[in-house]
Amino acid sequence: MSLRFALVAAACALLLAFGFYLQYGRGLEPCPLCLVQRGFFMAVMAVCTLAALHRPGRVGTAIYALLAALFALGGAGVAGRQ
Repeated sequence: MSLRFALVAAACALLLAFGFYLQYGRGLEPCPLCLVQRGFFMAVMAVCTLAALHRPGRVGTAIYALLAALFALGGAGVAGRQ
């Protein structure tokens, strides 16, 4: 299960890297909602990285997955508002 958390964390890192590339490499300015979404991506990445390193049992996996899902839903809510 920790491999799944690591893959989600890597996906978040790639999405954030692309956003930073667009901002600093291409000179595009992100809107405030985009910045909030980055914060949610960072939160999901942090939770998944901790879960991958911690390698929790069944209950711990459920807790980490719930935290990551809540942050992801927050990001989806911001994306829906945008």
